[in-house]
Amino acid sequence: MQLPDTLIKDVEVEYLRHLTKMLKEGKIDRNRAKNSAQAFLKLLPFENDNDLLLKLATFGNEFPLFTNLHVYGLGLIEEQKTKEVLEKMRHLMKNDSIDQAINLVQK
Repeated sequence: MQLPDTLIKDVEVEYLRHLTKMLKEGKIDRNRAKNSAQAFLKLLPFENDNDLLLKLATFGNEFPLFTNLHVYGLGLIEEQKTKEVLEKMRHLMKNDSIDQAINLVQK
């Protein structure tokens, strides 16, 4: 699945929120924070949903304090896929293709 820019931005912002929180709480030192930021930037760009999840999992293995990013990314991707299916269903139903809309759910 091709990723919308908003989804990628959401992952970036979540990383920054988590980094900020850990710095404020003293759970990560400045050097480790810098290393994680450099490593995170190397993940970009994400080619598709599988690439994003693979890179975030690898990043979480290297920086265990950020394993939550993989789960966060997975949630965003599932939400995006759901929105796409619902939008297709909505379009099909407006065009009186109710059976086709229902078939989308059964796939």
